[in-house]
Amino acid sequence: METVSSASGVGLCVLDTGFRYIAINNTMAEMNGVPAQAHLGKNVREILGDFAELVEPQFVSVINTGKPC
Repeated sequence: METVSSASGVGLCVLDTGFRYIAINNTMAEMNGVPAQAHLGKNVREILGDFAELVEPQFVSVINTGKPC
């Protein structure tokens, strides 16, 4: 994953079921305006603030249905 994500121009991250960042590439970190290392262990709300209200329901849907949005 690290090789693919570091070579990609696409923002990628891996979250656990508590929406905490497990892994993130630099592209996604730059989009969020926070260094990649600072994401790790924090949840989406801690990094994205109120924007989390828009994305968290989509994450819940994926967890509950197993299908992408």
